[in-house]
Amino acid sequence: MYNPFEYNQLEAGLNNLDVEFHTAVKPYRAAELKQHVNLDSLQYIPNYRSKFARSFIGRRLFKEDLLYVETKDFQLYANPAFNFQYGRNFISLGENTYFNTRGFQVRGNIGKMFSFYTDFYENQAGFVNYIKEWVDSIHVIPGMGRTKAFKESSYDYSFATGYINFTPVKYVSFELGHGKHFIGDGYRSLFLSDNSFNYPYFKISTQVWKIKYVNLWAEFQDNTPSVNADNINYKRYGTFHYLSVIPTRYLTLGFFESIIWSGTDSTGNVRGFDVNYLNPIIFYRPIEYGLGSADNALMGFSIQIRPHDSHQLYAQIIIDDFLLSHVLGKPNKGWRGNKQGFQIGYKYFHMFGIKNMNLQTEFNYVRPYTYQHYRINSSYSHYSQPLAHPLSANFWEIIAFLRYQNKRITAEARFSYAIHGTDTAGINYGGNVLVQDVNHPQEFGNFVGQGVKETILYGSFHAGYIINPAYGLRVEFGLNYRKLSSELQELNTFLFYIGFRTRIPNFYTDY
Repeated sequence: MYNPFEYNQLEAGLNNLDVEFHTAVKPYRAAELKQHVNLDSLQYIPNYRSKFARSFIGRRLFKEDLLYVETKDFQLYANPAFNFQYGRNFISLGENTYFNTRGFQVRGNIGKMFSFYTDFYENQAGFVNYIKEWVDSIHVIPGMGRTKAFKESSYDYSFATGYINFTPVKYVSFELGHGKHFIGDGYRSLFLSDNSFNYPYFKISTQVWKIKYVNLWAEFQDNTPSVNADNINYKRYGTFHYLSVIPTRYLTLGFFESIIWSGTDSTGNVRGFDVNYLNPIIFYRPIEYGLGSADNALMGFSIQIRPHDSHQLYAQIIIDDFLLSHVLGKPNKGWRGNKQGFQIGYKYFHMFGIKNMNLQTEFNYVRPYTYQHYRINSSYSHYSQPLAHPLSANFWEIIAFLRYQNKRITAEARFSYAIHGTDTAGINYGGNVLVQDVNHPQEFGNFVGQGVKETILYGSFHAGYIINPAYGLRVEFGLNYRKLSSELQELNTFLFYIGFRTRIPNFYTDY
């Protein structure tokens, strides 16, 4: 399990033109990485030279996993997982934030064919104003699932991850678990991201020659109230196919499709998992969709270009609904059914020859109503959050990162600016994936940012010192600034925080 900063450091080595690695499929598995790069050298942080640092306790504190067993046929690694953080919002004086996260992480291998991973976290937290509003409106922590009130204005929640992987031959692996996935080379993904909460899944990864093909089946939670008023939430299901091909050392092409369908019909009767979607052949389902389908189908294309070891260009195109004549503006421009989006980005590794200084910039654009569906419980979402970009649709966004690591010292500066159109007065302007794809204000003349136009400015800087790289033990401090402006409200946040933590799952609040 890696965070975006660590993925970026790994990609600096994987971007070498002599390496053929399918970087868009995340999370990475250590066994796959080791086939292509020297993982120890990429992540190497020298230990201290003192006698104490080289002792049993010193190695556990500064270099190694806390507990581990290593034999020929069995390896087990266990580490604590925690995040103790305190922050203060200087714009809203008296508003303090904190995280009190405690848990554990365990991973290992059984023989050469089986590997496993599990973690668990118990949390109490207090958030800044805009996150509080979001949590109070849907009773879900971003990316972390259901919550309950704790003390006066805080939240209590827990979550867990786990999987078991079976690799009978080096070309194929099978994985059963409860977690989340990310498909793409960007900071965001318009295909499938780790923005939402964990979910049960089964994954088959096949890699032969220059080709990698991923089949993913998943069960999602729909928090829409049951039509039977029985307090039982709907289930929705999804199948995802991603084909990645490296035709030359400079180029990687990707093809994506997904189907989301409701676990119940319009009257609330159970439909369950549709065995027709067990078919693993890519592009099979969009053909059927073109003939008429009741389910939510998407297609996408991606490209990665590596002109040099230090440079990378990447892009994604997502297609929900598509009618060429309307895309060309016939008979009128801005048809509501033009549901498409694109991403384009650039990475510069070891910037200006400075080792481990990496630049990334990215632009995302998604038209109104993309990912929505006329059946609300077939939307492209899970646990009241989008499965792709956290802003859902009806937005454009530009992001830039500058990351640097020197041995145990890390630093990251980030800037983003977004325009997002939101709904008002019960009218669907296309910016919320959780809304049913009905009640449109107009058939034509739709544009990105329509509805209540919000501008979101976000900037951050954080720096840290790695105590133990094996499980990401570190101390850090940071500054986050966010300004949201619209005709209805203006909400500013300027947060300073300090923390002591290990490596924990992503928690996106930068939107």
